[in-house]
Amino acid sequence: MDQFTTSGYYQCKYQRAQVRSLIIFFLFLISSTIGLAQNGPDIPTIDPGLWQTQQLAPGLTWKYRHFDTLFHSRQSINILDVDPDYPLNIEVAHLDSGLEKTSLIGQQRKALAAVNGTYFNMKKGGSVCLLMADSRIISLPDSGLSAQHGNGAITIDQARKASIIPRPEEGWKTMKDFQDVMSSGPLLLLNGSYTKLVEDKFNQNRHPRTAVGITQDGHVLFVTADGRNAQAAGLSTPELAMIMKSLGCRDALNLDGGGSTSMWTARNGVVNFPSDNKRFDHEGERKVANALIIR
Repeated sequence: MDQFTTSGYYQCKYQRAQVRSLIIFFLFLISSTIGLAQNGPDIPTIDPGLWQTQQLAPGLTWKYRHFDTLFHSRQSINILDVDPDYPLNIEVAHLDSGLEKTSLIGQQRKALAAVNGTYFNMKKGGSVCLLMADSRIISLPDSGLSAQHGNGAITIDQARKASIIPRPEEGWKTMKDFQDVMSSGPLLLLNGSYTKLVEDKFNQNRHPRTAVGITQDGHVLFVTADGRNAQAAGLSTPELAMIMKSLGCRDALNLDGGGSTSMWTARNGVVNFPSDNKRFDHEGERKVANALIIR
């Protein structure tokens, strides 16, 4: 092979390698933003030192951070971190009738903190998912509820230990051994792996989101992501799943979101930026039918 032919051969080989590298790079970008498989990509670990942090009570910490470039967008994230080594109770709070703001539900029950709960009937009130409190069934899943909106639950056992579980094959009737249960969905993480999410507008579009997760060492994390504002784009559920995993969650469940997304603490009041008033302030809470409280 003469010098000219040899040079051309290696040039073509180099160019082909460049093309392959570009293809791999773009495939990675696509997989990072469109539906996650069980072993999908993770975002980089979020530096815990950059969060605004406040201890609300022994074992209960509130964290907040505003990002300028998370998922190439502005994001506003709040976290309540419950340490299992402290005597704190996580409870399902519900209304017997009507609707009320998450902040007032927390205040009325003398809670340390609260987040909005699961899906509800916005006209009549009442949950449309399985809800149990104090070992009593409050509501059963509505017949019109889509499968993904009730495919998981946060459960509290008699020892007040929290778990996140998938919907049992035989249905939610097996929940009688738990103290409190709130079903919701979609399930985001299970045993450290991403779950398969339906490719629809609910999951793929960005909205305010509320989620609960449990870390490898048993911490319970309540997370809100604000949205529908220039200061906070909101998250798709695949992005929410990546956030929960980056925070160390083994299991995670999406709760009701959109205008319902609210986080309240007794010390600071409403700490997120609820979107129902279309302003980036703390006044836009939507009235809801249930919540998760910490006390």
